[in-house]
Amino acid sequence: MIHTEVAFLHGAGAVRPAPDPWPITDTKETCRIYYIHEGHATFQPQGAQVVLSPGYFYFFPPNLPFSIENDVSHPLVHTYFDFIMKPPIILDRCIAVDTAEHPALHRLIDAAVELLRQSDAPRYADALLSCINTMLAVFTAIRDDLQYVSDPAILAALDLIHSHYSDGIGTQDIARVLGYQEDYFISKFKAVMKITPYAYIKSIRLHEARRLRTLGMRYEEIAAQVGYADASSLCHAMKKLAATENHGFEQ
Repeated sequence: MIHTEVAFLHGAGAVRPAPDPWPITDTKETCRIYYIHEGHATFQPQGAQVVLSPGYFYFFPPNLPFSIENDVSHPLVHTYFDFIMKPPIILDRCIAVDTAEHPALHRLIDAAVELLRQSDAPRYADALLSCINTMLAVFTAIRDDLQYVSDPAILAALDLIHSHYSDGIGTQDIARVLGYQEDYFISKFKAVMKITPYAYIKSIRLHEARRLRTLGMRYEEIAAQVGYADASSLCHAMKKLAATENHGFEQ
């Protein structure tokens, strides 16, 4: 079994979406876990249909644009976790697991939900991350149909990005370390990850900035910590990110 872990946790919470088509931003680097508590909805990835059912754990890999159509009389209620994992899983479908058949997974979700209910959420961030990592370990152990990124060069590039995204690292730097021409590296990275390395780095910086903002840090402090030149450019980029996202309505 391949060891997996969360590289960056972007967000987690309980959500009740509006009873309308629910577009999800196509974040090609981000995986999602949804646990459905109640309600009925249809997931529509690129023309296909999957019914989302209460009691199920759904793993959504990157590069899977879709919208959710709610049953107006029974709107969907779920807990979500958005994260980047390593090594990445690249699939063209979501995977559903009935938690009634896997009590360990159900207990982990219950523990994560309880942590999210705490009023001092930042204090429990490490415990929440531990829950999600264990959840991933259980999930990967019970599924034998997962496809992981295995290209050594791409995995090395991801390690460099995850370690140095706040240092101003760019595609030219990574290509040089790996011994590639920059254009070739960009093409190779995009072919595997379905996103350019520049967009990947930028997304990590912005999601980390948003997380630090929820902890009460000032924009000036955050900009220096995530590799932005100043607070003004960071604010502008974060507003653009927020304007493209629609994850429903937090309870």
